Amino acid sequence: MTIAYAFRPLLTAGMLALSLPALAQPSAQTTIREEQVVKVDGRAEVWRLSWIGPVKPFCGPDSGDDVITMPCSGFAYGEQGRLVLSRTLPGGQLDDRLDLSPLFAGSDLTDHEGNAVLPRWPILDEDTHRLVADDATLAAEIRARPPVAVIKLVDYDRDRKAQEFLIQTDVQPGGKRFYVAVGVNRTTGRLDWLRSAARPDRPLVLNWAAWQALAKGAQNIDVVRWDCGDHGSEVLETYRLSVNAGRIDVRLRTFACADAGGNGGLQQEEPY
Repeated sequence: MTIAYAFRPLLTAGMLALSLPALAQPSAQTTIREEQVVKVDGRAEVWRLSWIGPVKPFCGPDSGDDVITMPCSGFAYGEQGRLVLSRTLPGGQLDDRLDLSPLFAGSDLTDHEGNAVLPRWPILDEDTHRLVADDATLAAEIRARPPVAVIKLVDYDRDRKAQEFLIQTDVQPGGKRFYVAVGVNRTTGRLDWLRSAARPDRPLVLNWAAWQALAKGAQNIDVVRWDCGDHGSEVLETYRLSVNAGRIDVRLRTFACADAGGNGGLQQEEPY
């Protein structure tokens, strides 16, 4: 039998538009999660990730050893809420902003209430035994740690401008983490998420290895999405990746798993 976990289709542009709530009113509480000075076309801009309205824990410091389970992989110790990315020009005026919460609407996350989720404090290897032992002093120590940096700019679409960063939007069985790249659209000059050439109607969601391959200039490279035998899978799924001058080509390829080890023939290939 094939894998028990069906591939979840991504949100289309229309679905995102329907799910996109109106931008918050000025009276809504705004909490700056992170800000960075970013050079865009030679000018310095301030990019901010901000929570709009209430911020709640997600796999937070008080969640006990649940934070070391698969559903929290990549998100611990985290927060959830309405998340907006904005750009401010040197004069201080608001230039552009993008609501990121709709990116999480199609994820497998539980208890995120339709919100965006970001890790807030880093989880360390040495935390594991203290979490299992229910160390009462650990939560306060976690909250004293410097926050996890989210805006780490990389040129994922190879347009010679490092203006994109990754946001984890999902985790699937085995702790497989999936991400969307957010940055400046090379055509419109506005904040947007990266999309593939074949599916411009939806954000491109890939695993960590695939994004790193794109950052290195992938040309017809296969990166494993789901391996033979993983959670009972009898197929191998790969991304076939190419990227050049802002154009990202992705095809989802499915191979049979050979009985005696190794991979069998190509069963299916489709634009992704």
